[in-house]
Amino acid sequence: MQAKLRFLSTAFLLLILGLILSTNAAFAACPGAGDPATATATVPNVVGKTQAAATTDISAAGLVIGTVTQQVTTVYTAGNIISQSPVPTTCRNPGTSVNITVAISPVTVPNVVGLSQSAATTTLTSAGLAVGAVTTQNNTTVPPGTVLSQNPLAGATANPGTTVALV
Repeated sequence: MQAKLRFLSTAFLLLILGLILSTNAAFAACPGAGDPATATATVPNVVGKTQAAATTDISAAGLVIGTVTQQVTTVYTAGNIISQSPVPTTCRNPGTSVNITVAISPVTVPNVVGLSQSAATTTLTSAGLAVGAVTTQNNTTVPPGTVLSQNPLAGATANPGTTVALV
């Protein structure tokens, strides 16, 4: 009985040791670490971090920020990184660019019907939107230049920079 218990204990310890060694191998430093002639850098995981923190981590790894794109999402907090390329823990040459995608929040389209075209333009640009096509229409019940309708409608959710057509 004692021999069987010793065998199981030894097998268990070997299993744990194997897991530890394989985990350490997966996160080992890139080849050439410490040797400037052959050095490579490990790409840090910056997903979920703020853009400022991601920039710091990427620079500290000897890499540089590449293309920064924005994507509307409600899953991540605005300003946080939602994806990166190359993927984390890969080895790259120092100075390699790491492209990041930063989360931005959608905006709510304000109501500009009844405003002058100038006031509507100011309201839309202040909300992070742009004025799209402007169509004039004769109407005897409102002063000339007054916005009669808009598309998308007030209250709609839109990506920043979306154009709003005015009539």
